[in-house]
Amino acid sequence: QEHYISEALDSVLNQTQLPYEIVISDDCSTDSTWPLILKYQSLYPKLIKAYRNDVNIGIYPNYEKIKNYFSGNIGCFLSGDDLMAASAIKDLYDGICEHQLNPDKEKFIFVTNNYLLYPNGSLKKWDNFKLRDEDPFKCKVRGDLSYRGFGISKGVLDSTMSTVDMVREFPDILYGVDTIKGIEEIIECDRLIFSNKYSVYYRTGVGVSSQRRGHVYLAALNLHDVMINRYTGMLDKSDIKYLEFLKVSNVYKNSPSVKNFVLAFYHFIRNINNFSYNNGILRNLTHIIPVSIAKFIKKNIYPTIVKFTG
Repeated sequence: QEHYISEALDSVLNQTQLPYEIVISDDCSTDSTWPLILKYQSLYPKLIKAYRNDVNIGIYPNYEKIKNYFSGNIGCFLSGDDLMAASAIKDLYDGICEHQLNPDKEKFIFVTNNYLLYPNGSLKKWDNFKLRDEDPFKCKVRGDLSYRGFGISKGVLDSTMSTVDMVREFPDILYGVDTIKGIEEIIECDRLIFSNKYSVYYRTGVGVSSQRRGHVYLAALNLHDVMINRYTGMLDKSDIKYLEFLKVSNVYKNSPSVKNFVLAFYHFIRNINNFSYNNGILRNLTHIIPVSIAKFIKKNIYPTIVKFTG
């Protein structure tokens, strides 16, 4: 990610309040990412700790390594192509003080809002704060609650099942491990603190999972079964109904046909009142129709429906 790493590091170094440490684990990059990292480390030797794997080990083993590298009591994970908002660390620090949290002893997640940054420069706000009174487990199942590794206490990280173990236990879900990881963090967490601040800009369309969209769809095919089996007793009928839509819509993506489209659209209609705030009707509609058509509906048809239905 040589085209983004400098901007990512600058966003952390230009914080209104610097973090305790910046820990980087480079997964044996073959471009100029590592030389750029070393340049930053030479400029900030007391702040930046940089490590490099001898061979490429993959996303999840690298993630687990960096969990062991940092010595602080709260983790704010940032991919090499993402950006921190200028006051993200200060807002986190102020929130910890305001709520009298003890990061050395308490298992908590400080949930902020974030932005999705698209390749054309446009932004979409992801409002987690509006979910503060909702069931976090149900929100996570629906892909609605998305804090993406920002503001997680060491207690939660240490008590959550290793992502490497998740991959070993669920080899068929590939990048779907992120979904299981997020749910496990919510289960292990004792306190969720919601802030209306915006902390991170997440680029879309340039990361590893975006470049391997076919693998992501295949993972989603199996994710339904893993979640049904793993969280039996925690899922209610509405959760299962959403997961069924998730599965059939990905069947259609992998095997486009009239039959699979009709099945996916049927399950979409069943879930009209079951979708969540951030991951809502129109966003889920893009699972079964082209994004351009969904955007046309959002801009030209959906406002009229809302107007006449109140």
